[in-house]
Amino acid sequence: MAIDLTRFYEQSQRVTDRMTNAEMIRLRQEYRASLRVIQNDLAQMYAKHARDGVLSIEDMLKYNRLDNLEKAVNKELGRLGGVNTRSVKRLASDIYQESFFRSAFAIERGTELNLAFGQLPTRQVEAAVRNPLMDLALDRNQRLVREGVKREITQGIIRGLSYPDVAQNIKGRMEGNLNNVDRIARTEGHRVREQGNYDSMLHAESKGVIMRKRWVATLDNRTRDLHRDLDGQEVDTEEDFVSPSGASGPGPGLLGSAEDDIFCRCSMIAVIAGYEPEVRRNAESGMMPYKTYREWEAAKVKG
Repeated sequence: MAIDLTRFYEQSQRVTDRMTNAEMIRLRQEYRASLRVIQNDLAQMYAKHARDGVLSIEDMLKYNRLDNLEKAVNKELGRLGGVNTRSVKRLASDIYQESFFRSAFAIERGTELNLAFGQLPTRQVEAAVRNPLMDLALDRNQRLVREGVKREITQGIIRGLSYPDVAQNIKGRMEGNLNNVDRIARTEGHRVREQGNYDSMLHAESKGVIMRKRWVATLDNRTRDLHRDLDGQEVDTEEDFVSPSGASGPGPGLLGSAEDDIFCRCSMIAVIAGYEPEVRRNAESGMMPYKTYREWEAAKVKG
């Protein structure tokens, strides 16, 4: 007998969220290490050449000290940029595979069929992870941190700031840059998670499983209005969801629209013919009988 797959998909989301959180902890450590290197280079410059606690921009330019400092800083930021790119792509690859096989497990449990989910071809994983927009975002982020840190150093010297002030300003720039990487990683992790779900559904359908897919929004006040309306929308596996924004695509995070995709927390689930989901998670109080977002919202107002 087929079963409600909701719990299996929720477990998959929790696992991939933990994977993302763990990778971001590792990246924070990388940022702290790079910040120490840059601040140490800056501290040595102040220790050797500052007068009354400040550096002279004339001396820094005349003796190429500023140029040499910027080269050292750029070298460290270049290393960090490479770490960011490899980290986000590795995370995306791991999440895609995790999501694909967890969705496969859910569908096999739901249908009680062996659907021959074999090892994923490398080219399929690479195709899922490949995203020119992600590459552009990471490149832009690396350029911004280089420009930002350079500006803090140059302007700090021109303004006659002390080492602690310049070092603190650099820290602020790098923290902002890390926040951008966090946004990119979470957006990409969400995208490939849903791509993995989708590809798993397509595989099951190719084996004769009759199903549809349903959009599932998060039941809390942070969900964007567009996706409150999308919640509960159900379409054929190969059919696109259509957002009120006009964007369309195979699943959450896959609509090709920043308005819909960035920081989206929605998911999709396979619905086996004749077995509608009976429960879903309420972010405030746990599992509850199935309601769409708008039905849940209306019940809260009445309550």
